[in-house]
Amino acid sequence: MVNAAIADGTGVVGRTLIEVKASKRNTKSSSSRAPNADEKPLAPTYEVDYANIASLVIFLGERNVQPAISILCIAATSLTRSRLNLIVAADRSSATKRFIPSSFAKRYP
Repeated sequence: MVNAAIADGTGVVGRTLIEVKASKRNTKSSSSRAPNADEKPLAPTYEVDYANIASLVIFLGERNVQPAISILCIAATSLTRSRLNLIVAADRSSATKRFIPSSFAKRYP
């Protein structure tokens, strides 16, 4: 069984991924800057601080996240930094083996 985390899993694309994964034998969770109280989550949703790499590493390790799937929009500088921090955290996490971005047009380190 694969334990995946979807960064910004509360957005339209993230929710769609969670719906598809719900039909499979995988464990999934969603991370968000702030959970949406108006919507019923499709998977456990955790509030994370994308500015804090150390806390992201702990989040990925404690939940044994093997693939980190990033659906974060990269339209703003702060969101670009969030994605880059998640890449660094995934690299540092002993549990995370893959990082899957939602866009490939941006240069990543």
